[in-house]
Amino acid sequence: MKNNIFIFLFVAFMPVWLVAQNDVKMQADEAYKQENYRQAAELYEGLIADGVESHEVYYNLGCAYFRMNELGLAIVNFERAKRLNPSDKDTRENLELCYSRTQDHIEQLPQPLVSLWWQRLVMLFSPQQWYGLLLLMILLVGVCVVWFLLSSELRQRRATLIASVLAVVLMLVVVGCAVQSGHNASSHKDAVVMRAMATVKSSPDGGSNDKFTLHEGTKVRVEETLGDWSRIRIADGNNGWLRADEIERI
Repeated sequence: MKNNIFIFLFVAFMPVWLVAQNDVKMQADEAYKQENYRQAAELYEGLIADGVESHEVYYNLGCAYFRMNELGLAIVNFERAKRLNPSDKDTRENLELCYSRTQDHIEQLPQPLVSLWWQRLVMLFSPQQWYGLLLLMILLVGVCVVWFLLSSELRQRRATLIASVLAVVLMLVVVGCAVQSGHNASSHKDAVVMRAMATVKSSPDGGSNDKFTLHEGTKVRVEETLGDWSRIRIADGNNGWLRADEIERI
């Protein structure tokens, strides 16, 4: 009985909650248009704190921080927007602009051509779009198999068999893309340096040797965390330890 009451109250008040969120977003959009970027950022952050996860909110928040010259926070939120919609051109262009203004220009280790092609293929669509395409591919495979089973002529059975095999291969590719895209969206190993200057140490100890220095906006990969320290790796393969409060997970 109590569960039924809870469900009823949730369903009854959900439209009010959605209207309130939409109202806050409209206020944030208006504040941005009025060039009140600080207020806009606070309102967008409030929406995210309330559980709103959308490409548009993260993108707008990134724009607000960029206008306030807070490069680290701008990059974090553009990266989060990209994670939800990797095919969005504006997000990619804004990220490129932000990274061009960072102080560290790190040369990335060469990657196999197949790996680069795979990454580009995965980023063509968002996870939801890949899952939708997967359902279509499953349906296509089912149609091909049924067509093959119902075919009576030898030539027609050969053609439908080839079509079925190709459909299965395409479906497996889509499965791989959907899984990889979902993993990318849920992974929080990438982070951005938030301090104007952060010194990477040789061990998780403030008294250890300095290895190199990073600056605000540089993207790193978090490989492990030990207490208040995170072991990070940068694009050229160098690694070391940073204080966890000097970076922001994407």
